[in-house]
Amino acid sequence: MHHGADAKVRALSPFDSSKEPNWTALHFFTDQAHNGDDLGIVDGLITAGVPIDGRDHDDVITETPFHIAVRKTAFRLADKLISLSNGTVLNSSVSTRGAMLTYHHPITALGRVIALNARHSGIRAVRYLLSTGASFVVEAKGNVTALHLVALVPAGIRYEGDENKLGQGDFHWDTNSAIVEELLRHFCKQNMLDQRGSSKWGRVTALHIAAENGNVGVVEALVRAGASRELRCDDGEMAREKARKKWSSVVPDSGVGGEGKNAGVLEKMLACLE
Repeated sequence: MHHGADAKVRALSPFDSSKEPNWTALHFFTDQAHNGDDLGIVDGLITAGVPIDGRDHDDVITETPFHIAVRKTAFRLADKLISLSNGTVLNSSVSTRGAMLTYHHPITALGRVIALNARHSGIRAVRYLLSTGASFVVEAKGNVTALHLVALVPAGIRYEGDENKLGQGDFHWDTNSAIVEELLRHFCKQNMLDQRGSSKWGRVTALHIAAENGNVGVVEALVRAGASRELRCDDGEMAREKARKKWSSVVPDSGVGGEGKNAGVLEKMLACLE
């Protein structure tokens, strides 16, 4: 930069198939998981005019540098970005298209970690974000909470560059179950367990969503935590009725839980929903 380089120039993200130059130098720095004595470079980039959230206009659709730092478990770097932004990057919601997944609804960093469902770093990232005060609501427009999202995934999510949505047979359910247990250590009040999504979601609770999606681990965890089983959503159905409606006629061997079988999913859910 001392010799005239423009720090604000954008380049192609290695993870974005759109071929739009939407990564800043700060994106690339965080993608290398810098987490040591070279964090002063961040100060220099910000001083040179690089936006701390990687967005200089609303049309930029990509994961933020903070998202990347958390995904890479570079938590010292993430701490620095929180500090330099006065905390705004922690719970800011942006439409994201980046490494691993595309999710076009604006979600927070915690929402993105839940959706990524990373086997090796997901729990560490969730714990970090919860320790720094991550918001319970991860998608404000739909009033979608962390518990809603962990019950929903992988529905509505696809890997970047893949035209097909992520299928249940490709999903790592053990990680999903571990994430919901971690979330329930922090978000365990009754009003949180039973919080409803917006009207566009049919005012469903996390338990409704998990039951409809056959997410046995989340159903069991929510019920153990005290989620109300008798609540009805806008269509008048309780969680057990959604489970029966969706799973009574499902043919076995469609890959639920990554085991190549779905026989027993309804029975397992009804065992704790009735």
